[in-house]
Amino acid sequence: MATSWTDSTCCPLIEDGRFGERMERAVRSFQEQVLSDPAKWNGVIGHETWAQLDLLTGAGSALPPSGPPTPPAPRPTPPGPRPTPPGRRPNPVRHAPVAPRVAAVREWMESAARPTIRRGSRGNAVRETQSKLNAVHTRQLAAGQPGLPACPLEVDGIFGDLTFQAVQGFQRQVAFPTEPKEWDGIVGPKTWAALDQFAGVIIPEPPVPPPTPPRPEPSVVDPRIDVCAQFAIQRMRGGDAAAQADGAGMLVAVKSGQLAGILNNTTLAAVQLAKRHNVTRFDLVPKGENAALVLEPGDPVGALPPTLVFRGVETKPGGEDALPAK
Repeated sequence: MATSWTDSTCCPLIEDGRFGERMERAVRSFQEQVLSDPAKWNGVIGHETWAQLDLLTGAGSALPPSGPPTPPAPRPTPPGPRPTPPGRRPNPVRHAPVAPRVAAVREWMESAARPTIRRGSRGNAVRETQSKLNAVHTRQLAAGQPGLPACPLEVDGIFGDLTFQAVQGFQRQVAFPTEPKEWDGIVGPKTWAALDQFAGVIIPEPPVPPPTPPRPEPSVVDPRIDVCAQFAIQRMRGGDAAAQADGAGMLVAVKSGQLAGILNNTTLAAVQLAKRHNVTRFDLVPKGENAALVLEPGDPVGALPPTLVFRGVETKPGGEDALPAK
């Protein structure tokens, strides 16, 4: 049985340019994974092994499965090769410059440590995929982006239709949005690498703006508003939305000068306003109305701001101060 990369103790390798025992074990383990002929699992990097390394690292293409191999081009040998120990057969590439290929072996080992999984697969690799897809889904939502299809997934280790949809969505939306050929719903080395990358990305949380202190309501205390009217506006603030809006509008009108004042027709200020009009204070508000806008006598309309007069409640019987009977 071929030794799995996850059980191998030879990697990661030190990139020192030396082909030692540990490097030989890594090469042999690599050959067991990619070459079908056990006779070629010899730890020697020949033409077929080079071709497989180039294929898996994107440097070239693998040999066809049959046919005589083409002799490899001679590779330069650094000066001063190390002598072959007695009793060991010479290795034709053991002293070749191998440091760049050490990284290739390690990268392939890391991706090959997890199998390629697809619809119908089961096991821990599927569970890991489902967990990572859920993590990517959560991070997408936290960043204000669309989540993955069919997520969150149940982490049950079964690669079914929902997991397939989530993998395809991850490939299409997140990992390879410009590479439609990668939207195959299969978790191979490239998709594994993307899952590792995006499931571990820390999405910064948007800064929380400091709470806006509530704007203080304008005070009803104003010399242009008599005490009775102040109490009336205060009661309106505790009413429904319409009453609150009316009360706020009255205050704004007084503060901005659109109203000369707000009076209750039972107050002395209303009496003085009525005398200027040569009427009683009860005549300032027409019968059947609750309030009225009263202009100054002889004032052209709009030249001076009016005064808002409320109809008050009069308890004194008889005389000028008594409200007319309804």
